Amino acid sequence: MQYYIGEVRSGAGIANLKGAKATILCFEGAETGKNLHDCLSSVSHTHVMKSLGYGSGQKRFSRYQFLALPFFGSTFEEYIKESWKCVEMGRFTMEIIMIVGMDILKHSALLT
Repeated sequence: MQYYIGEVRSGAGIANLKGAKATILCFEGAETGKNLHDCLSSVSHTHVMKSLGYGSGQKRFSRYQFLALPFFGSTFEEYIKESWKCVEMGRFTMEIIMIVGMDILKHSALLT
């Protein structure tokens, strides 16, 4: 999986509309993108991110699927690179505990 920063547009006259900033996830192969979109769309919960849309690539990108999510500016990768955000005095920081806790709540909401 890869991710990109992009725009999502919908509606008539799409070329003239201003897009909403989004995080675009890119999946190769199987129906992973569609399955995730369906799962996110079927759940209405404060701890579950909404899907803004799903699509398949065309021509040379036909093996890819794309899932648009509301823009998020930070990832676990960024927190791990900046170790001071994760660990302080040999213990996890409250910031990383809260982020991981929110992630666990999201996953449990999807499973119930």
